[in-house]
Formats: sequence, C-alpha cells, structure tokens
Amino acid sequence: MKTREIAYHALFDVLIEKKYSNYVLEQALNRGDLSDKDRRLVAIIVMGTLQNYLYLIQIIKELSLIPFSKIKQKTRIILAIGLYQIMFLTKVPAYAIVNESVNLVSKVADKRAKAFVNGILRKAVDYKDKQEDFLKNLSKKEYLSIKYSFNMDIIHQLISTYGYDKTEKLLQNMNNYKKTCIRVNTMKISVDEVVKQLTNDGFVIKRSTIDEGLYISGNLNPTHHEWYKKGYYTLMDIGAMKVVKQMEPVVGSTILDGCASPGGKTTYLSQLIYNQGNILACDIHETRLSLLQENVKRMGSTNVICELRDLTKLQLDLIDKFDQILIDVPCSGIGVSIKRPEIKLNYEYNQDLIDTQKSILLQASKYVAPLGKITYATCTLLACENEGILNWFVKNNDFTIKKMEYIMPNEEQMGFFYGVLEKKV
Repeated sequence: MKTREIAYHALFDVLIEKKYSNYVLEQALNRGDLSDKDRRLVAIIVMGTLQNYLYLIQIIKELSLIPFSKIKQKTRIILAIGLYQIMFLTKVPAYAIVNESVNLVSKVADKRAKAFVNGILRKAVDYKDKQEDFLKNLSKKEYLSIKYSFNMDIIHQLISTYGYDKTEKLLQNMNNYKKTCIRVNTMKISVDEVVKQLTNDGFVIKRSTIDEGLYISGNLNPTHHEWYKKGYYTLMDIGAMKVVKQMEPVVGSTILDGCASPGGKTTYLSQLIYNQGNILACDIHETRLSLLQENVKRMGSTNVICELRDLTKLQLDLIDKFDQILIDVPCSGIGVSIKRPEIKLNYEYNQDLIDTQKSILLQASKYVAPLGKITYATCTLLACENEGILNWFVKNNDFTIKKMEYIMPNEEQMGFFYGVLEKKV
C-alpha cells in the first residue's frame, strides 16, 4: 500500500470514524512495509492535513463549481490531502501530486470523482499564489477560524478571554510548535551522559530552561532507542514539566496523583523526591492504568503505587492523607492540539466535562492534609475549564488560591494551566 493511501485511511479514521489521531498514526507508522522515508511522509501528510483542515476545506469551496455539501466525504479527504501537498510542501512536483490523488480515487472512492479531483487540483496549482486572497472577504472571527483551522466555538471562547489580537498570536503559536522534548531520568543517569550518547547516535540535542529537559530532533524516533526502553529518559513537554516543577515536592512527602496515566507527571514527581516518600497514582480506566504501570516500571519509580480509582467519587480511605495532590483533570485539550489536531475541529462546550472537573477537585479537597496543597492542572486554555473552576471552588469551600498561571504555547512548549490551592488555616 502506498504512502498516500495509508495517509488517506488514517485521515478517514480520524475525520469520519472520530478516532484519536495519535493512536491512528502510530498504528499506520508501525506497518512493517514502510521505509523510514515513507513513515516521515505519512506523518507529514496526516498531521499537516489535519492541522490545516478547515483552511483546505475552504479552498475546496473556493475552487469547486459543485456545492460542498454534494462532495462525498471520501472525495473531500482525497482533495484535502492533495491540496495540503500543493499548498504547503515544496519537494514533490505538482503534477505528481495530482496524478497520485487521481489514482487514489480509483482505489478508495467513487471512480466517477476522478475528473473532479483532477480539475480541482489542477486549478489549485494556479491558485497557490492567490490562496490568501479569499481570507480578505471573511469576518474577523471567520478569518481566525479558517486561517488557523480552529472551529468557531474555540475562537469565540478564546476571544472572550484574551481579546482578538492576543487570540491570533495564541493561534499562531499553537500552530508553530516544533519541538520534541525528552525528560532525562536523573535517578538512573546524568543529563550529560544522555546528551553525549544520543548525539553520538545521530540525534540533535539542545538544552532547555529545565535542567533535565532536552529538545531532541533528527530522523530517528527517540522512543525506539534502547535508552528509552531502559527508562533513562521519557517524552515530556517542557510545559508539563513546569506544572510539576512548581509543586516543589519535598523528600519524604506523601503525594496523590489523581489522574495519572500515562505517568509522565507521576514519574517526574518520583524523580524530584529521589524515589523517596510515597506516591499514589490513580486512573479510572483499566487500559490507562496498565499504561501507567508500564511507564512507572520502565522509569524505576519504586515509590509509586498504581491503583484503579474513580476520583469523581469519595474515597474514604484517602481523607486527610496527602501533603500534596496533583489532579491533571480530563479537559478539552486545546493547549496540546498540535499533537492531536482533531481537537481543533471537533471541540464543543461540554457541561458534563465541566461537571467532572468540579467533582474531581471537590473530592480531592477532602484528601489533602492540614497545610497541604492541591495543584489543579489542565492542558487547555479555556477559562471555563481553568480559573472558572477554581473561582467556583473557592467560593464554595474553605480554600484559597495561592497561585494561578497559564503556561502559554510557543515553538518550544505546548499550552497548560495550573492553580495551587491551600486550605484556609
């Protein structure tokens, strides 16, 4: 199966079957018949098409004489794949992209659409230098939505919080994230040793503002390296590290990580207290608990106990037990949409999600010991899931907000939020 056909099936699963892009892409890239070059191309096409999907759809609308509603879903995806390559990639000749796309129609869609796809993509080759023109006719909010491919629900919420200009900068930054970061497990090895070894093995390594955080690039997958498998390092975004680092956990502490899988923050907490003290790491789903257990074992965090618990429900045995609590609650994920760009397309306000966030925080507040702290964290930038939750909580409970911060996305980190709560004395 050729690369573009694999990319098509992956995009169909994400856009039509509503599967998670990170899981779908991982499965696609693990095919044994793909070369490293082909894997890179599949990943570029899938993620690039998703990242710019609303923009590409708008171009289809501009170029098509047929109403968009009449274009079948499979044909839309094929057109989006072809348009992404024509508009954003430079190494593949346009004629080859058109031919590959027409051939793809024969394999996966209605063959009667071949002439239509051929015509649209040939128009697109001439349209490439004019592709920004249609944006001028849009309203300001529509411009942001189409230009950066975030749906209008997100645009409305961000503008209401940050204003128009800051929102546009925020959208630019979310789309421009380019770094992959690893966290060195200093319980097992030094940062300098990892830098030396990975550099020798062909990776390009750059230091970050956090000592154990390293930016890594190159043509190799860092999770395939033997040292990853040995737990010498793990993938972890700098923004996520900052959430944990600000907790300043003390050696010997008793800590609850309430929504712990896949375990990046859990194992970082363990690392920061030198594998001493006690960490209870919980998750509500068995499959996610298994992933958490695997990562805890790989990283050698022997002070962590993993348990299956529903933290929206009261856990009587945990009351008043913990010096620190971290609840990285389920959220809309807008701040990390660069790695799951379907979030930008599918988001809609979800009151059930808000209620879950409130419930987890409310129950967690009963588990913190006197003088203890709760860190409430998300990977979203929407106020309704962040300060909105904290303000609701302190209004109705005997706690104060000691600290609250957005970790804003840029080229080097994704977007996160945290708030630190303390019991009133």
